Amino acid sequence: MHNMEGKKKQGSLTVVGTGMVKGAPDAASIDLEVRTEAMQAEKAQEENAVVMSRVIQSLLQLGIPRHQIQTTAYRMNPQYDYVDGEQVFRGYEVVHVVTVQINQLNQVGQVIETAVGQGVTRVSDIRFTVTNSDAYEARALQVALQDAQMKAQALAATMQVNLNAAPSQVRETSAVSPEPYQTYMAAEKSTAVPIEPGQIEFRASVTVTYDYN
Repeated sequence: MHNMEGKKKQGSLTVVGTGMVKGAPDAASIDLEVRTEAMQAEKAQEENAVVMSRVIQSLLQLGIPRHQIQTTAYRMNPQYDYVDGEQVFRGYEVVHVVTVQINQLNQVGQVIETAVGQGVTRVSDIRFTVTNSDAYEARALQVALQDAQMKAQALAATMQVNLNAAPSQVRETSAVSPEPYQTYMAAEKSTAVPIEPGQIEFRASVTVTYDYN
């Protein structure tokens, strides 16, 4: 049931209209993380670089353009264990994250499987997007405005007043396009990863004021 808000104020009434349309994703992006540890900082960095280079080369071989593979995080931190209440140095940890843009959804599972097979330790933030999202957002606004109009007409009929055909004010109050995502931890053995992108919901909300007499 739609939320409805109506009020009478000096010959006008205000309603809130909501709209939602769905669109099938046609692109995706994922984060691939390589995590390595070693007693020496240089060694941890070298091992990480070797693994990440191997991962990137495997993605290029899948046809992913290099400009669609971007480093989005890189950090190195000392690691400690606590033994009998004492802090014991364990080594250095290096984490390198790249974000990969994928234009063909049927490649997402293959990209994950290939990356994990080459040493990726974590796959996260699988985000599905719609290329022509503006068209869906505009349609959601249209549906929201139609919803507001029907509510205003229902209120006017109940109040037994004549509603002006055109609203005196229209204000967009929200427009949300959530992007579903998933996170995978790398398994010991690479297995096919079934990916179901589903549909993306585009939501809009408008506050509309109508004058009446």
